[in-house]
Amino acid sequence: MQTSLADRSEEMEADYGFPLPLDIPDYKPANRGAWRINAGRGGLSSSYVATHAIEHAHHVLSREGVPWMASSLLEIESHAWHLHKAKGVVAVAGLGMGLFAHAAAAKPEVERIIVAEIDPDVIALVTGSIDLSPKIHIVCCDAASDDFGASIRARVGSRQVDYLFADIWPVYPEPEAPAWTAALVERLKPRKAGWWGQEAEMAVRAYTEGLSLEADALTAALAELGVPCEATEGYAMFCRDVAAAHEPELAQRPPLAL
Repeated sequence: MQTSLADRSEEMEADYGFPLPLDIPDYKPANRGAWRINAGRGGLSSSYVATHAIEHAHHVLSREGVPWMASSLLEIESHAWHLHKAKGVVAVAGLGMGLFAHAAAAKPEVERIIVAEIDPDVIALVTGSIDLSPKIHIVCCDAASDDFGASIRARVGSRQVDYLFADIWPVYPEPEAPAWTAALVERLKPRKAGWWGQEAEMAVRAYTEGLSLEADALTAALAELGVPCEATEGYAMFCRDVAAAHEPELAQRPPLAL
């Protein structure tokens, strides 16, 4: 068991070739409509890829008292690969509590982040809770609408989106996520893409369809789904660790709450 997020970041870098993102916003408690951001109760935070937990302060985004996401170990581990791949122009479907966008903006190789968020209360909540980088542009629209693509073009012209990250679900693996992400890929034509809970979905397919969790097989499976992603050996190990950590739940494919 690691004693800190920094320890976990070093371990992930060594094991997978990408670290745990440590650029976590300094949240202030906030509320807007049905949404709240408050400090999490208790310090222990479970892992996405292992059976251990780490004690660290975190905050929770909730809607009408129901947790939606958190700045927890599980959440930031599940963002790690996608943040590792983020560069240039990044499109994000779903603001959440701004965790992914904030960490992406901290990367020097990320130039601009355009986020689609359908709920104006979420935008007001997050912008009232944290300081957002000037790299981040939030558009109040449905990510699946023409408005999102138009907003991206208004900011970067004809330049291609380098990475698309979709994260609009409060649980994982969400059965509709692959097809929804593929439809967004078809609309926005990013160079690379992924969605929150992607590794858990690959683990499900390993249990239910016999998918090999090796790099070449993962790349091919994601391409078949319509999501461009070049899996590395480290990412393949990451997916295998997610599968091992969630067995036997993933074999039965229930949504796993945060």
